[in-house]
Amino acid sequence: TIKTGAFSTCKLTRVILPDGLESLSVDAFAYNSNLVHVYIPASVKSIASTSFRQDWKINFVIHKDSIFKWIDDCLINTETHTLLMGLEDAIIPADMGIKRIEQHSFEHVNIKSVDVPEGVQSVGAYAFYNCKNLTEVTLPGTLTSIENFAFQHSGITEIQFPMNVASIQSFAFAECVNLQNIELPETTSSLGFKVFRGCTNLTSVIINSTFLTTSKPDNQEKFDLFSECAKLSNIKVGWSSTSTEMSNVNKSAPWYAGTKTEGGKRIIDVLVKYTDKDHVYYIE
Repeated sequence: TIKTGAFSTCKLTRVILPDGLESLSVDAFAYNSNLVHVYIPASVKSIASTSFRQDWKINFVIHKDSIFKWIDDCLINTETHTLLMGLEDAIIPADMGIKRIEQHSFEHVNIKSVDVPEGVQSVGAYAFYNCKNLTEVTLPGTLTSIENFAFQHSGITEIQFPMNVASIQSFAFAECVNLQNIELPETTSSLGFKVFRGCTNLTSVIINSTFLTTSKPDNQEKFDLFSECAKLSNIKVGWSSTSTEMSNVNKSAPWYAGTKTEGGKRIIDVLVKYTDKDHVYYIE
């Protein structure tokens, strides 16, 4: 095993890993900006998604019997069906059976568009974090989960959530300042803490969920789904047989989700807008 950070920031340009090596830990060769050549032997069975963090000139030469493949600037583990890392010009292959975009896989990468292929079920935490030039993202119908901070600080201008997305975790789209409209499908049942916080150009939200729960850290009083969204002026919520439309709201006040309880038992989830008087929208 090559341990965590063992060769980080070493100004390496070429690495040939020895036969018999089995694993590369977190940040093993991270921050070697001029690293252009890495040979991976068949013996390697585990590579952390951040083993080569911010090594943006890298090219892999991989033993033909390895479980890893380097295709279209994407490093793929064919045994776990995960995409571990990608570069600026990456095209995620549709014929490799990828089921997961691993955490940190494109973090800080100067990628401009991403077409996530069918078959992918989850986008990991920080997967596209701080991809400021990423404006176009296509998500597959097979996707069910978008994890914490997945697209935070990215440049996306719009996002279409497929029908199977059930969970969008905390800060997943926070500070996406170019995002203007959001529509959540009926199947979305879980939203994380401050999931759309600081989307400063967000004006319209449609929530089609038939049942929605929210989560937050224990030390936080509010869920703040849409805090710091100063231009948000229209929220439409639709569930069961009811639909409520908001317009001309107090733009300086945050939206957040909460839970109404009776006798310590949750009886209903609510979406709350603070103004001079609380406006409460019930999700049945």
